Amino acid sequence: MDTAKVLTGPFVVPRIWPKVHYCMGGLKTDIGARVIDGRSMKPIKKLYAIGDHR
Repeated sequence: MDTAKVLTGPFVVPRIWPKVHYCMGGLKTDIGARVIDGRSMKPIKKLYAIGDHR
C-alpha cells in the first residue's frame, strides 16, 4: 500500500467524548416485552417496553 496516498489530506477530525450507551436498570419486563408491576410482579395490561438487553 502506498502510505503517501493514505496520508494526503484534507482530513476531518471530529471531537468525541465518552458517552453512556446504555443505562443499567430501567423497567422490568417479561419475555413478551410486557412491563411488570413491581408490587404484584404481574404484567401491566397494554404497557410494553423495548430496549437494549444486557
